[in-house]
Amino acid sequence: MLEMGLWESGRLELWHRPPHYLPLPASSARGASRAADAHRDDMNQVRGASDLLVAYQSPTAKPDTAEAANVLAFRAARDLMAYVSLGQRRPGGRPPLGGIGTKRQQLNDYTSEAWRIAEANAQNDTMWCEVGFGSGQSTAALLAAHPRIRTLTFDLFPLPATEAGGKMGSWTTESMFSQQHDAIRFISTRWPHRAERIAGNSNHSIASFAKLHPGFKCDLVSVDGWHGSPEVYEDISSMGLLARAGALLFIDDMERPPLRADALRAAHEGTITQPACKASGVARHQFCMSSYTTRRVQSI
Repeated sequence: MLEMGLWESGRLELWHRPPHYLPLPASSARGASRAADAHRDDMNQVRGASDLLVAYQSPTAKPDTAEAANVLAFRAARDLMAYVSLGQRRPGGRPPLGGIGTKRQQLNDYTSEAWRIAEANAQNDTMWCEVGFGSGQSTAALLAAHPRIRTLTFDLFPLPATEAGGKMGSWTTESMFSQQHDAIRFISTRWPHRAERIAGNSNHSIASFAKLHPGFKCDLVSVDGWHGSPEVYEDISSMGLLARAGALLFIDDMERPPLRADALRAAHEGTITQPACKASGVARHQFCMSSYTTRRVQSI
């Protein structure tokens, strides 16, 4: 099965690899495990890293209002960014990937809706399903917003032991692994057993997961993976296999023409409702909200 994608010279090369459904933060690659151990030792020597890993709320504590959830979510995203930044001080490090932690209005909209749905779900878990992990800011924010929110993330999650020298846009496999490893450690320490990830090319891994888990449903969906066309359209459509009817859909970076065109195509086909977009307050950046219809994708 075509699973893991690797960006090389601006072109997506598909590699043959069996799908792997991994709880955070496990890795089955021996080489990657050795790299992770060395990386953890580096992080333990960084002043302040241990303090950032200390949970500031009980795993069962629940914010009483959406506003309170927004405060916790913003703090979680910023703490994660600080933790990842500490790990990037070594040679070759880079600032954390941009994300929701730098866009307060967008974060508030995401976490307010998630908190509202989690409250309505009472004793049942609320599933936040996302395409694109980046440096984990949205995952951390949503987990902090409500104790009954669980997350499932589809991303490449590259392993330097197996894709050494690879490129994803301007990022090397090694630098992406370094940031994501730190983020995964942060998330799994603060919110154990509430976040899971699917490693592979989302154009294939989503449909594979849906086939293996026909009863699994998402209450909220975020599409923020590869920003080219038709990948965005395919991610929106594929996530329809997992979305409940009426599930909210968030699409980031909608000021970019390829993303907007792909979202409008999905709306025109009846998979989602017409997106409602707003500015995040950061330059020209926009994000949009939609929802999956009863005519959502049933098969691909």
